[in-house]
Amino acid sequence: MNERLRESGIDIIGDIPWGTHFCQFYQTKEDLMDILVPYFRAGLENNEFCMWVTSQPLEVEDAKEALRRAVPDIDAYLEKGQIEIIPSTYWYVKEGVFDSEKVLNGWIEKLNHALASGYDGLRLSGKTFGLEKEGWNGFIEYEKEIDNIIGNFHMMALCTYPLDRCHATEIIDVVINHQFALIKREEKWERIESSRRKKAEEEAAQAAKDWEYTFDIVPDLIAILDAEYGVVRANKAMAARLGVTPEECIGLTCYRVVHGMDEPPSFCPHRQLLEDGLEHTKEVREESLGGDFIVTVSPLHDSEGKLTGCIHVAHDITERKRAEEALRLSEQRVRLKLESILSPDREMANLELADIVDAQAIQSLMDDFYKLAHIPMSLGDLKGNFLVGVGWQEICTRFHRVHPEACKHCIESDTKLSAGVAPGEFKLYRCKNNMWDIATPLIVGGQHVGNILSGQFFFEDETLDYELFRAQAKKYGFNEEEYIAALEKVPRLSREAVDTGMTFFMKLAHMFSQLSYSNIKLAQSLSERDSLVDALRESEERFRAVLENSLDVAYRRNLQTDRYDYMSPVVEQITGFSAQKMSAMSINEVLDHVHPDDHPQVTAELAQAFETGHGTLEYRFKRKDGKYRWLADHFTVIKDQNDMPLFSGGIIRDITRQKQAEEALIRSENKFRTLAENSPDVISRLDRQNRYMYVNPAAAEPYGHSPEEIVGKTNSELGMDPENVRFWEGHYENVFTTGKPETMEFHYKSPQGKEYYFNTRIVPEFVGGEVSSVLAISRDITDEKEVEAKLKEAYENLEKLVEERTTQLENAYNSLKESEKGLAEAQKMAHIGNWYWDIATDKTYWSEEMYSIFGRDPQELAPSYNEYLSYIHPDDRDYFDNATMKAVNGKPYSIDHRIILAKGEERTVHI
Repeated sequence: MNERLRESGIDIIGDIPWGTHFCQFYQTKEDLMDILVPYFRAGLENNEFCMWVTSQPLEVEDAKEALRRAVPDIDAYLEKGQIEIIPSTYWYVKEGVFDSEKVLNGWIEKLNHALASGYDGLRLSGKTFGLEKEGWNGFIEYEKEIDNIIGNFHMMALCTYPLDRCHATEIIDVVINHQFALIKREEKWERIESSRRKKAEEEAAQAAKDWEYTFDIVPDLIAILDAEYGVVRANKAMAARLGVTPEECIGLTCYRVVHGMDEPPSFCPHRQLLEDGLEHTKEVREESLGGDFIVTVSPLHDSEGKLTGCIHVAHDITERKRAEEALRLSEQRVRLKLESILSPDREMANLELADIVDAQAIQSLMDDFYKLAHIPMSLGDLKGNFLVGVGWQEICTRFHRVHPEACKHCIESDTKLSAGVAPGEFKLYRCKNNMWDIATPLIVGGQHVGNILSGQFFFEDETLDYELFRAQAKKYGFNEEEYIAALEKVPRLSREAVDTGMTFFMKLAHMFSQLSYSNIKLAQSLSERDSLVDALRESEERFRAVLENSLDVAYRRNLQTDRYDYMSPVVEQITGFSAQKMSAMSINEVLDHVHPDDHPQVTAELAQAFETGHGTLEYRFKRKDGKYRWLADHFTVIKDQNDMPLFSGGIIRDITRQKQAEEALIRSENKFRTLAENSPDVISRLDRQNRYMYVNPAAAEPYGHSPEEIVGKTNSELGMDPENVRFWEGHYENVFTTGKPETMEFHYKSPQGKEYYFNTRIVPEFVGGEVSSVLAISRDITDEKEVEAKLKEAYENLEKLVEERTTQLENAYNSLKESEKGLAEAQKMAHIGNWYWDIATDKTYWSEEMYSIFGRDPQELAPSYNEYLSYIHPDDRDYFDNATMKAVNGKPYSIDHRIILAKGEERTVHI
């Protein structure tokens, strides 16, 4: 049977899930039995613990008798405790008062007991109409609470109501607070759905429809994956990237269709989620989906908390990544500037010239200078790249810079031959293509970042070696005439003009250095200021967004004005007072809302906090509606340099549910300890590290240690035999892993040498859907085992005696057979027969000679006593019968009488 659906036993309902809460309106006792008998029969047959709370018109014995007709072995179920049938006065109105909380807790305790005993869940029924009318509202609240919480448990409930005693308004109350109702009309049971439930289902259907629309319209790639990496569902965006329809996606294995691999890749976030059950976010590049994605996987659980898969959302960030790469490249130079400015002593070797100077402004300046002086010049970095230049000669642009080897010479001249020049100086050198160049370094922030170069040129008083240049033209494959013509156009400068130009270049280089570095520092300072302002604004917005969307209340109180200058809006949900109303309260007005029992402690801790600078308070706060809520306040006191308190700021959290849970836990734990401390069974609780969290006093004798010595230790640390340690840890691990109880028997030898036999049941304990600890209950069955061993020994001895006796009987039987054979021969010879009559069964035994005397076939059965009388002559029957009756009473007889055979022949026989 499907674990989620259970057989109701009621035809009109069919199978129903755990958490079903429905009702029946009845008029007669027969109406009740129509529904309740098959309902409980189905529960018993499907391993459920059943509880029937009865009242008029069907009492406990009536219920048992009704069940006995439908369930022949009901007494066996009652004896083993699978069903309890109790009166409503015992369950609902103990001490004459209906306490809904106690009743609900009672159901939960019954369920826990059922699960611990190996049953699948709890099936219950009760008549909740037995109170006076003033208790009706209490019952309705009780039914509402059951309807709200039953869906969280392996439990189903059928509530019965007498139709003739319910008013119309009460019937409406009952139907509204159940999922559906059963009512009999014209001798047929009908199912009536709750209008409120139906409306909720319609709203859920519309929500599902809206979800479907949203699921398919979002541009993100969304898929629902199961625990085997199978695609359960995919939206249109995901299907389109895979080149299939959403329907065709179902059943595909994600790592095969997306990654083209036979197993999940190591970076797969779904793989990590299946290992730890947590949400994961990864940035992934996947060519098959067309780019870069931010992938987020969120866990999915079933109703029992078991991890079933995930929601896989891939947000396409391809365009953003491209923009980021472009931005990274454009900002790379700026980052180097920032590093240099933020760390003035740091080397600037990674700075590029293009990052430092305004190339466009320098190009304009060089153009103007060239118009006046006709001196070619350029600005280049240390890699041989030119940012600006003027007066470039045809011999360079058309020839030297075009041929690879000649161009290599140009770059080496601009980088290597120009190196090693001190700041404020210049270097005159002949380039590797045999023309003059001049270089002066550009220093920024103490780092050599480039050069101002002048060239190519010849001096006026210099004689050109044409043969050398013709040889170069031939070497590189240039057209000689065109190459020489370009050579003639190279400017010839006087030495004085060169000196004057270089003086200008050195000053220009110094000016560039100072202005460039100053501009970088200024620009960075402004940029840094803007970034800090933006970061501060963004941080404030994020912080405010977090505070205003938090379920906790954040606040700051101005201790000078005795008013709050900030209070997050969620305070209204917790206290009923708006943030504005709370902000207007003085500290005394706030304290007026603190529960009187908590007031002294809160006042004392506040005073102490002003000394220590921080504090933590827990107190009950009276809401606007008059109800109290438990609050936890964690705060810090902010003081000035004179140790004067200025502000207090902190976080307030509603811990009412936590407090209620703690109180319920304490009550439950007290009950558990009362039972455990007085139980003769050994009861222990262990954590996932196999350490004892608790043992009851009964553990002291077999373990040879007091409970205090056992708690906190493992079996190994307590000196248990390693084989037994492995035995226990294996069973503990099974229960932690499967979440199902286990039962076993084991032999144990105590440290004192005493031998024990235990029957143990290990039960999982859940917290938040996970097994957090196990409870082991061990019953000492040593005496039973000893009795069992003695019984076995006795049985074996008996078996041996039976075997010996069987041999004796066989021998006696064979001897008897021989005697019978001889007797038969003697009887035949003497014409004497013998017979035996079992008075109790009226069966007789005849020897062969008896059959011969009476003329009967020995294959026939020996006649009964009355049939024997029919053979005796009518005149002798009373005589024979009287003698026989005397023999029955212990008096032997010896008589003659006549018999008449079947063919009419008369014979006289002696008995």
